[in-house]
Amino acid sequence: MANIHGKNTSVYVEDSSAACQALSVDGNSITWTESDAHPEITGFGDAGVQRSSSSISDARLSYEGFASDTGTTGNLEVLNEIKGRVGLVQWGPNGSSSGNVKYSACMVLDDAEIGAPVNGIVTARGTFSLASGSVTKGTW
Repeated sequence: MANIHGKNTSVYVEDSSAACQALSVDGNSITWTESDAHPEITGFGDAGVQRSSSSISDARLSYEGFASDTGTTGNLEVLNEIKGRVGLVQWGPNGSSSGNVKYSACMVLDDAEIGAPVNGIVTARGTFSLASGSVTKGTW
C-alpha cells in the first residue's frame, strides 16, 4: 500500500442548494473518526456483563482551516449556512482524482467555531456527525 500525504485531502459538503462546496481549499486539518458501540444487555442474574453482537455505528469529521470570506464559497459562509442542516459530506484522504478512495455519509454540522487570536491567523472549525445511514466507501 502506498503512503499518502495529507496535503492532497479533499472535503466537500453539500450546501442548501445541494451544490458541493470544497472545504479543503482553506483547510489544514481533517480528522475522520468511525466507531461502533455495542449496547449492554446485561440482565438480572447474569454472571458478567453481556453486550449485544449488533452494533450502533457512528462517524465524525472534524475540520479546521484558515478563515475565508470568499463570497458564498468561503468556509466561513459555508459553515454558517449549513449549521444544523443534514447533507452529504465527502472526504478523500488522497484527493478527489478519479479512482481515489472516497468516504461519503449523510452528516449534520454540530458546531462551527471561529478563532481569532491576537497573535495569529483567524481560523474556522467545524464538527460533523453521522445523521442517518452509514458511511459508504467508494471511489471518486
